[in-house]
Amino acid sequence: MIDNIFIILLMLPMISASLSLLFKRSDKLRTIFTNIFSLIYFALAGYFLFSFQEPSTFVAGSWESGIGISLSYDLFSGVMIFVIGAIYFTGALYAYPGVTVERNKVYHFLYNTLFLGLTGAFLTRDLFNLFVWFEITLMSSYVLVVLDGNTKRLKSGFKYIVLNFLSGLIFLISIAFIYKFTKTLDFQVLNERLSLLYTNDPGLVRSLAISLFGAFAIKSAFFPLFFWLPESYPKLSPGLSGVLAGLLTKLGLYAMMRIFGQVFPADLQLFWIILILSILTLLIGVWCAVVQNKLREILSYHIISQVGFIGVGVSFSIHPNIAIKNLALACALFYIFHHIIVKTNLFFVSGLVKNFTASEKISKLGGLFKASPLISILFMIPAASLIGIPPFSGFWAKLGLFKIAVESRLIWIILPMIIGSFFTLYSMVKIWSGVFWGEEQESIDTLSRSSIIRSYISCFLLCLFTLVLSFNPLLIFRLARDVARLGLGY
Repeated sequence: MIDNIFIILLMLPMISASLSLLFKRSDKLRTIFTNIFSLIYFALAGYFLFSFQEPSTFVAGSWESGIGISLSYDLFSGVMIFVIGAIYFTGALYAYPGVTVERNKVYHFLYNTLFLGLTGAFLTRDLFNLFVWFEITLMSSYVLVVLDGNTKRLKSGFKYIVLNFLSGLIFLISIAFIYKFTKTLDFQVLNERLSLLYTNDPGLVRSLAISLFGAFAIKSAFFPLFFWLPESYPKLSPGLSGVLAGLLTKLGLYAMMRIFGQVFPADLQLFWIILILSILTLLIGVWCAVVQNKLREILSYHIISQVGFIGVGVSFSIHPNIAIKNLALACALFYIFHHIIVKTNLFFVSGLVKNFTASEKISKLGGLFKASPLISILFMIPAASLIGIPPFSGFWAKLGLFKIAVESRLIWIILPMIIGSFFTLYSMVKIWSGVFWGEEQESIDTLSRSSIIRSYISCFLLCLFTLVLSFNPLLIFRLARDVARLGLGY
């Protein structure tokens, strides 16, 4: 890859956002711009990832590395940018103003700005700039969450904003203390100084790490501060909720992997804190999903449960044993990749169900398999993957976590993961029997033909992505394993 050409990945959503504002009177032009730029982004992200040879770093203003604002494209950022590129494009393709997404002149501007923030967060190599990119992403999501302006969305959006504001405040205070004790925020220099500080005062470094974990845990919807997520996502349009459901919690999990797995020294006490909270998040999330009766409310609680699964892998990325740590980083990254695709697709398919039946209450649905076999198949593939049925991608993701438990000799961890998988199966069967079996309900088709085609294509592409990952998991797992092996290799 040519040095610094990866900066174009930041430029594309920025240009698309600018054009969306410039042509704010034309829904059609805004949609076209977002679709074109997101497709180019996805294509370039794939090209950069699969032609990757060595990391590339850009430092603004010709400053020295560690002083100026630094952006770096390494294998870790490449994998994350590739998978969000898939969501960027399919989310733009799925969007139909007033039906699958909000009808508002600034929607496409905010949508593109959201991906600008995500891209910056994956490219930055500085803790303060990670905070800045987090806030760009979250500011876009704040406005998107309350964009419709109805009372229910404003109430749920208020909780979403307050909790994430608290998270940002904790993050910023943590950064200030880290700078006080290390005099740097550059990842590579920070890694060296924190390791030295840990040998003299492990309690101090552990406290700094726990403080950062608190900020990331709120953003990732860890127990006990996860209630903002199921309060807000089901009230959004299907297209927007699918994009946010797939991406926002993973940003916090990515930060944990990057900071705790590659910057902070390994710490057994922090490992146990994250592991226990992950298991509680896994179990409580799936139990809450089981008792829900609306399609997207079930799926929202499953996000929390799956955050718990990924958290198990993240916790082992802090393990003192290097072999277990590297395996955990690889497995957690593979799980994130799989879950982003699957969860976004399930929310998108729920939008097709809602459009077809004008309801999301399972008790009011039924017979959709006869009425629309295509929607049924589009749901079945990501649902089977979420459960972890072999040979779908979720099976390989969970198998990796089981392997970690065995190799670390903490075999008891497998039990809560099996319980979580069982109740995931139960709730997916509940959806299937309530929505797709039974007596056929009257369908209400509100979309134009072109938007129906776009929405179906979007879901089909994500299903295809899942099938490729399912039948060739090594395609991504090899990259994830190299991410763990290389570490901060820039």
